[in-house]
Amino acid sequence: MTHQTESQAVAVVGDRILAVGTLEELKAAAGYQPQFPDSSSPTRSSFPGFIAQHDYPFLTALTMMSEIIAIEDWLPPSGTISAANGREDYLKRFAEAEAKAFRS
Repeated sequence: MTHQTESQAVAVVGDRILAVGTLEELKAAAGYQPQFPDSSSPTRSSFPGFIAQHDYPFLTALTMMSEIIAIEDWLPPSGTISAANGREDYLKRFAEAEAKAFRS
């Protein structure tokens, strides 16, 4: 696949992004697999996550020392950190983390 800041197509399998590139590249990569092109919204945008911790060991180490409030469950070695479910849950957990940080 090409490396570029803008792409024409995104290949999705289930709920995961498989590849990004030109429509021709993705059709070739899909081979014989069923394809369901969706051109209903040519102006859609996708943005990557802020940090892919699995890619950067140093950032992972820093994250493990930080308070984690995420939209999905995290499973660090210390135990499960449950997802923040919605705005109110996020704000509550953020306030708790802030209070904890200033008590230390």
